Amino acid sequence: AGNCYDIAKLWHPLLPASLQAECTVKSIEEAVDDVFYEGLPSCTTPVCDLHSLVATLKSCGLAVGLATNDSESGAYRTLEPLGACDLFDFVCGYDSGFGPKPQTGMINAFCEAVGIEAGEVAMVGDSWHDMEMGRQAGVSLKIGVLTGTADRDDLRPDADLVLDSIRDIQTAL
Repeated sequence: AGNCYDIAKLWHPLLPASLQAECTVKSIEEAVDDVFYEGLPSCTTPVCDLHSLVATLKSCGLAVGLATNDSESGAYRTLEPLGACDLFDFVCGYDSGFGPKPQTGMINAFCEAVGIEAGEVAMVGDSWHDMEMGRQAGVSLKIGVLTGTADRDDLRPDADLVLDSIRDIQTAL
């Protein structure tokens, strides 16, 4: 799974030489990120009651984080129309300074932010990159969910558990 920076790195050399100095990789990255999120409020559809899910997890004493291979600002732009910006104990994107998935930086930063070890983390994800990040970081449980981009066959080899929906996380834990 690539991110806006990966797209910008690929597009930049394709620009005419006269535009390459003016249109930096960073400016292309920001423009691509903006395009992806331009129509977001009108198409953001939660698959569950996010407020209820996070509240239930937190009532069990769990810290809840969000790590995405989208930008951090993109994560907040996705959460904003849902009124969910303040729900999470930790939010990061590929550009938050911890590296993209499947590198382990996002999990390490979450652990540091909430004061736990990776072995205490149950990581939920919808892609191979999520499962691989969890494996490399040494999380205790890798939970795949089918309410994202992957199907059961994609997740099963690397996940400890595969759920039909993120809604099912409450009963699984």
